[in-house]
Amino acid sequence: MVRKEFQLFIAVGGIYFCYFKVGLIQEHLFKSNFGPIGGDPSPKFQFSSVLIFMQMLFYNLLCMAMIYRNKIKFVCTKKEGSYLGLLNFTSMIGALAALQYVSFPLQALVKSCKILSVLVVGLVLGNQKFTKQQILCGLIITIGIYIFNVSEGSASNKSSSLFGIVLLMISLFSDGCLATLQSKFKVKKLEQWEMGFHISLWSFIGSIFYTIIQGKYIQFFQYIQQYPQVVPEIVFLTIYSVLGQVFIFYCISCFSPRVLSVVTTTRKFFTVLLSIMIHNHMVNQIQWIGISLVAFAVAFELFMGMNSKIHDDKKKDVKLQDDNQQEQQQLTNNKNKKHNHHR
Repeated sequence: MVRKEFQLFIAVGGIYFCYFKVGLIQEHLFKSNFGPIGGDPSPKFQFSSVLIFMQMLFYNLLCMAMIYRNKIKFVCTKKEGSYLGLLNFTSMIGALAALQYVSFPLQALVKSCKILSVLVVGLVLGNQKFTKQQILCGLIITIGIYIFNVSEGSASNKSSSLFGIVLLMISLFSDGCLATLQSKFKVKKLEQWEMGFHISLWSFIGSIFYTIIQGKYIQFFQYIQQYPQVVPEIVFLTIYSVLGQVFIFYCISCFSPRVLSVVTTTRKFFTVLLSIMIHNHMVNQIQWIGISLVAFAVAFELFMGMNSKIHDDKKKDVKLQDDNQQEQQQLTNNKNKKHNHHR
């Protein structure tokens, strides 16, 4: 019991610490002025794809090392792996690019709403049916985010903020598609490290092409030459991102995806609160109402999901018991038939 509690402490503590640092560094990179005090302000950091390139490179090396160490056999085709990776890349690039147009608390608030990604995919593709609880949660979350966004900033920022919301919707759509695809791979019993390998490899490849198309490589090197103080931040961002993935896999291996879902959802909300406190974001009373609505809806959806999972597990246990009883009854009947035959 103590061992399990200690494992949970390590998993939760590791995920919280690493992704708190990731969030704070991301916000500082995209929102800070790196120019000299009293001088001209620096251009905004706009190299999202380079950050993904760095993170996915080292994440892929880690996955390859673990695949080699554990002698994992691949069950996923290159085509399937490319879908996983490119959806992940689209999700990441949408979320990071959105930081150029919306505040970090708003970005983190939207990304914390897993149910929204499911609803967005269902509405666009029209291939899913939703419960009344899911629709209600999605509606409350949408209202909460709308309240938070409308109450934030001046009217002159609304057009850029709207574009940021569009980028976040693209990110959420990719999240939903990725989750749907991952659920299909459960039948294949896809190892987490293999999934990580495909995701990181194709996200890495996607970041290379995206950066080349945008012509950002030369601009990036010019930027870090002029503002070298961003280099340590990029390095630490990469380290914490990869370490965070290690703790996520540790959590899944020791517990279950359900536990991980609770940990990551609560972590995202605490990241919002931490950002507000550390960076002194001006949050008015109306915005706190918006945050509270989102928090309530996400917590309710999480609770309903856990109850549904417990109910499904109980049904499986009952079915298993019934099957065992039927098997025992069949064996007993066969024995009786043999006994009667010998008589």
